[in-house]
Amino acid sequence: MGFSSGGGFALRFAASEHGALFERYVLLAPFLHQDAPTAKPAGRAWAAVGLPRTIALAWLNGLGITRWNHLPVLAFALDERARAQLTPEYGFALAMNFRPHEDYRGDIRQASGRVQVLVGDSDELFDADAYGPLFAPPGGAAPVTVVPGVGHVGLVLDPAGIQAAVQACRPAA
Repeated sequence: MGFSSGGGFALRFAASEHGALFERYVLLAPFLHQDAPTAKPAGRAWAAVGLPRTIALAWLNGLGITRWNHLPVLAFALDERARAQLTPEYGFALAMNFRPHEDYRGDIRQASGRVQVLVGDSDELFDADAYGPLFAPPGGAAPVTVVPGVGHVGLVLDPAGIQAAVQACRPAA
């Protein structure tokens, strides 16, 4: 199970050669790609991307140079209280691996049959209605559950979101 960028990572793993290690993957409001139809423009205010540094580090990685992969490339809009409890920024290595591959649609196809998606209908960062078409055949085969009255973080904090996640983890009867 993975939430937000963790859901993107879970999709990436499900699509890998190791994907069969787990019977099922539950993606909670997964980040798929900054250009995916699920990404709302308003969600871009939540995270600031250091694009020049990201491009430079990707170029260096292409040359086999990974020495600076720890440098931050993504910063989240957190207040001081939240900064004490949450990760305020991601380094390049984490940011690049805590998401699906660039071809996220390929990851969806590769992982089909083992994935279930949950998203709140009031998600502030992602368009809940855009997940269904992406995960439907022929591109994928994953059920998408839209949880009424739940926002992005509410998917893991609100009772309705937690109950939906627990239900998604139960074995089929």
